[in-house]
Amino acid sequence: MHEADHDGRSGRAVHTIATRRQFLFRPRNAALHTNSSRRRIGRREPLMNPTQALCRCCGSEDSHFLVGGLDSIYARQQYDVVVCEKCGNGITLPIETQTNLDRLYGETYLYPVHECVIGEKRYRAEGLAGFLRQHYPAAKYPSVLEIGCMFGYLMESLRPDYRVKGIDLGAEAIRFCQARGLGAEEVSVEDYLRRSPERFDLIVLSHVFEHLVEPDIVLRQLKERLHPGGRIVLLVPNRDSIARKLSGRNWGWWQVPVHIHHFNEQALRAISAREGLQTEQVRYRGGDSLMWILTFMKLFGVSGKGQKTLSGFQRLLIRSWSAIARYWYAIGNEELTIILRA
Repeated sequence: MHEADHDGRSGRAVHTIATRRQFLFRPRNAALHTNSSRRRIGRREPLMNPTQALCRCCGSEDSHFLVGGLDSIYARQQYDVVVCEKCGNGITLPIETQTNLDRLYGETYLYPVHECVIGEKRYRAEGLAGFLRQHYPAAKYPSVLEIGCMFGYLMESLRPDYRVKGIDLGAEAIRFCQARGLGAEEVSVEDYLRRSPERFDLIVLSHVFEHLVEPDIVLRQLKERLHPGGRIVLLVPNRDSIARKLSGRNWGWWQVPVHIHHFNEQALRAISAREGLQTEQVRYRGGDSLMWILTFMKLFGVSGKGQKTLSGFQRLLIRSWSAIARYWYAIGNEELTIILRA
């Protein structure tokens, strides 16, 4: 649901409040945690045997080790990422149980962080809305479902032209949407698909797909919820991005264990073809300011775990950086968007 966020269950995946580019700062009274080995760009030895990791994009069980000993604000242990030999999808190991994932989401999400970057979130939402209007106009694609709508910035941008509906697991985010008259519902994607036969012309998942334990099953079900000629729009972190390659293990969008999959274009094409969907367009945009802050925190060994509030200085710092870094959206390639048709 803008820092995946937004899951070990079979399809019960989208805890979208984590599905966004989220981060936490060090508590004021906590010691600064540094670790010289964290600052290394290189790989560590694998924590477990990667050879039996099932790839949900292509079905292969052959994989090789990419990077190990990863940590994040959500992690209570270290994790590895392995890469599928066939399609190039990255997979976090071990995959946590849904009970553990739900606990991590509840303990680590910090709404004040997102309140500091509202302007940037609107800027990015308007960018996506403009793209949709240009290529998928409301006259031909009048209805839109956003899965992981969070605070509803995309819905708000599209509302003048489209019929929009959103779902999210964040109660506070849904209340925020409803207070502005947006049609948003607090429900998981799995429960929504089980109980609602409603169909749409466009279905958008923004930084949700990487959180799904079984994205293949969800994609298959979403295909059945399209009107004839409809499209599915997936936005995910791009594992092949320049920032990931430069920062290595310190990349802010690893976000293990809640980011279960670490897609690239090849992997998304593979899962789409496997589910009978054709790739129509591929689009790259830059990561957000919170991705960069998470990356810098890792580079300098700042833990960022355990804080529930932000100081005035931290808020000022985030707002100032967001005002500058938002323009990376038009330059970078950390966000991968793929448009699929049946």
